Amino acid sequence: ILISGSALSAFGIHAPILLLMHQGKEEGLEPNSLLRLQTYLGLASAIGSTAFGFIVVRNSMQCLIARQYLTQASVFMLAGSILAFVSLKEYSGYVLFTWVYGFFYGGYLYSLKTFTFEKVRARNFSRAWGFIQCSQAVPMLVGVPMTSYFNHENGDRAGFYFAIVCIFVGGMLLFFIDVHKRNVKRQKSNTMSSNYEPTENERMDRRAYFNRRVTLQELANARILAK
Repeated sequence: ILISGSALSAFGIHAPILLLMHQGKEEGLEPNSLLRLQTYLGLASAIGSTAFGFIVVRNSMQCLIARQYLTQASVFMLAGSILAFVSLKEYSGYVLFTWVYGFFYGGYLYSLKTFTFEKVRARNFSRAWGFIQCSQAVPMLVGVPMTSYFNHENGDRAGFYFAIVCIFVGGMLLFFIDVHKRNVKRQKSNTMSSNYEPTENERMDRRAYFNRRVTLQELANARILAK
């Protein structure tokens, strides 16, 4: 599900960055102005990655923000910023778009990577991240030319609507991760309530899981008492 969502989002999520210079040149912006836009985009991306990293590191038991929802929030904000960019005009509109889009683009890259690490852990992270990068390669190769083609044929930045739809649907796909979690929990509860005899490995995994829950609860209680 994670690979499918990131692959579908890749059809449009990189298109504004790669087509920004070309779009600005066609609309008559000066070369120096276009270079400044690239600078703003890079700075905003670095700030966004830092901000999302701070949110992940400073997560507390009282206000816990899941990395999945950080990833989805950044995806939806990217789609919204492109939608606003379609109607923005003049150089000031470009500047506003680069700051907003760059901020959430950096946040998306960071949150997607940490969310993948959370799902597969350190042992399988390099392989899983390689699969995600591979799944984004072909959509990126196809999505950018398609966006440029629609812009050229229909005008009025119409190709960016294609990017918006791909990004939004890719973000919506990540909600199926929650559905999958609930199905797995339901199957486990049905197994535990039946007469099924678990194996020794399953007993050890279950014991480790409950011990971890107790440890986290004790840690939360200790923090509350300390305050």
